[in-house]
Amino acid sequence: QLYLGDLVLLDEARRKQVDTNVQAAIERLRSFQAGDGGFSYWPGTGAVDQWASNYAGHFLVEARRLGYHVPDEMFDAWLAHQKQAASAWTAGGGESSANQSYRLLTLALADHPDIGAMNRLREAPQLGAMPAWQLAEAYAVVGLADAGRELMRAAGASTEKYDNVGETYGSDLRDQSIRLHALVRLGNRKEADPLAETLGHDLSSQNWYSTQSTAYGLMAMAGYVGGNPAYAPAKTG
Repeated sequence: QLYLGDLVLLDEARRKQVDTNVQAAIERLRSFQAGDGGFSYWPGTGAVDQWASNYAGHFLVEARRLGYHVPDEMFDAWLAHQKQAASAWTAGGGESSANQSYRLLTLALADHPDIGAMNRLREAPQLGAMPAWQLAEAYAVVGLADAGRELMRAAGASTEKYDNVGETYGSDLRDQSIRLHALVRLGNRKEADPLAETLGHDLSSQNWYSTQSTAYGLMAMAGYVGGNPAYAPAKTG
């Protein structure tokens, strides 16, 4: 709903309803936040889920950027969790590179990038396409677009068809949405145009997609159509 106005024409009543819904979602997330600032998959459990922490935090970062009220104590606790987890991550340490790439992207978007951790992840063996795409966007966000473009070239464009919850609750549609998001940030319209056409067709079909796949797809499409200045293409650097 953060980007609904970039995709469809909203009258004043619907815009106010969106604002109400977004603010209610921010408040609802309080019940998912654990003591260390991370977020759980279910409310009130206190068990941090690292991907949920990335996903919920991403929402908070973007909501804050768009002018919604995010309580400082809630945001700062999440930020501290992300920084600690990013610093502690090691290749082969038991947590996926996908979790780390998303974490590093959220830190970059929050204007608290960890360049050292980004560089360590870049050198990790068997990084995988989807983490590379997210890491490429993180580099673009901090003004290192050339490093991002190099990662995108090395990672290629393909993902295998899949749809399972797993550690990152993903699907091939979600992963290609991540790729589109990165391509738009890097200003690569040549590759973004056909991908956006494919994703637009998939999203408008009668197929069932998970909340995350749909949300990431719509967010990527909103960035592609250019409605949100937060997704201006990165400059060379």
